[in-house]
Amino acid sequence: MEKPRNWALRSLGAGGTHSENANGLSLAGTGTDADFLRVRPLHINIMAAIALLVLALCIAEALRLVALGGAEWPLLAGLSLALVILALASHVQGGAQAETASQRQDASETGATGEPAPDIAELEEQIEQLKCAHKELACRYRQERHNARMAHHSKSVFLSHLSHDIRTPLNHIIGFSDLISHQTFGPLGDERYLDYVQDIKKSGEGLLRSVADILELAELESGQRIVTVKEILIDDMFNSLRNRFSARAKRCDIDLRFEYDSEHRITGDRMGLQRVLENILDNALRFTPRQGKVTLAAWQGSDGAVFEITDTGIGIPAERLDQLFTPFSLEDAMVRKDGAGMCLGLAIARAITELNGGEIAIDSQPSIGTTVAVSLPSQPPRDAQHQPVGNAA
Repeated sequence: MEKPRNWALRSLGAGGTHSENANGLSLAGTGTDADFLRVRPLHINIMAAIALLVLALCIAEALRLVALGGAEWPLLAGLSLALVILALASHVQGGAQAETASQRQDASETGATGEPAPDIAELEEQIEQLKCAHKELACRYRQERHNARMAHHSKSVFLSHLSHDIRTPLNHIIGFSDLISHQTFGPLGDERYLDYVQDIKKSGEGLLRSVADILELAELESGQRIVTVKEILIDDMFNSLRNRFSARAKRCDIDLRFEYDSEHRITGDRMGLQRVLENILDNALRFTPRQGKVTLAAWQGSDGAVFEITDTGIGIPAERLDQLFTPFSLEDAMVRKDGAGMCLGLAIARAITELNGGEIAIDSQPSIGTTVAVSLPSQPPRDAQHQPVGNAA
């Protein structure tokens, strides 16, 4: 069945798009009869060949008639017909070329998506805006990097001054206070001077501990702390903790207990682990009232060891548990009832635990008590330095 002439228009929707029918005719979406004459270059070449053939036949027939003594009008008629066909082919070819150029221009303007291309001036303006934004971001990045370097430099300078200009005079104050308290060069003349000297020494020692805590936390956060891995005897480490805290617990009327297997051994950082347990025990004894109980337990599993410190102290509200590991966050007078320290013990404990590849968790109930669990893996970190058991003193 022969297709209608405008079938390509219906298949493409509303006009304008170049299409082709079964006979190879090119149809444009204008819908006029003149569009039927717009043919492709192949058909134009065929028409030119036909015109040349007709012209050759007319010349041959005219020569034959002239040779026979005929009239010259067949030659003129043939030439006229050939010229008409050539003119028609030239006209159609010009129209097709114009249409092709128009379609190429439309395609370049609309682009692959079929939408009108943006204006060149608009594109240039957008490019300039992007360049300005890029320059602004680069400038801000350089400024922030410079600020970070200056902050790091200021921190390093402050810590160096803190270590030298503060800790050194504190050591002198503590040393001379101790010398005066012993009345090495003679009596002071009044016993109240001895009490004042003891207060000076006690305050100096507290401030020295705070400075040491700040320096230790800064060292841990900067990653400059070296982890020394050894084989640790649980019995030796717990005996050291017992010797340090038993007198204090007895003085505060607190029952201090140690529950562990004396044969247990673990591999890890002896100084770091002992520091963690000392900080947690210090908090437990500080916030446990008289006739309370503090228990340090340890057990070993297939994938590591767990240390658990439980007390019957004042407890901590649930909304404050997330702030325990943040330095300088405990500002409540109830929490810092004795005014000692800067509340850096748990922050240091967590930093050391994570540096050794472990985890620390806290569970607490107000007026009931607190439990702190420290878990360490059986395999130390890869970048840790190993030492033999003989150095684990």
